[in-house]
Amino acid sequence: MRFDYFPFWPLKYISLQLYSLEVVMKEEVTQAARYEQQLTTLERNIASELRETREIIAAFKAKKALVHDHIRTSEQMEAVNVPGIGRESARTLEIVNDVEWKLPGIRSQLVEIRKVYDLGRRRAQRLQAEMEWKAKTDFQQWRSTLLGKSPLSSQQVKREWLKLLWRFFFVMLALVALMYFVWTFRRG
Repeated sequence: MRFDYFPFWPLKYISLQLYSLEVVMKEEVTQAARYEQQLTTLERNIASELRETREIIAAFKAKKALVHDHIRTSEQMEAVNVPGIGRESARTLEIVNDVEWKLPGIRSQLVEIRKVYDLGRRRAQRLQAEMEWKAKTDFQQWRSTLLGKSPLSSQQVKREWLKLLWRFFFVMLALVALMYFVWTFRRG
């Protein structure tokens, strides 16, 4: 509403003031509406932030309860398992000490077992060689003896002397045969 049509000057001044007041009022109302809108937006934002904060707090409380449950479970497991682990380690230590004490005896027994095994293996090889020797014919035995390939343990000690004896016998036989042929050729 404008008051410019009043002809009097003081009224004109009042009308200007009223006009200014009206403009100021409109600006204030506009400003108040803007503030109201900002407050509404702020309320919405605060409500949203509050809702999210409550959700975060609820999730935090759930995780905290879960952590407390895990702590309680681990304490129970510790109370049950730690003494058992201590007993088990003590028993294992006893076994290790016992084995450490018995180990030199076991090693000496192992050396003796190895010696007996090697002796048995050598005896078995000797027995096999003797069985193979006995399976040969007399001619094969005689030939092996002359060539020095007799595997018998009793003959191994006498091998050199026996070899010399057979060679001497063979040479004597050859000489006797040669003398017989010479005597037969001379006799005619």
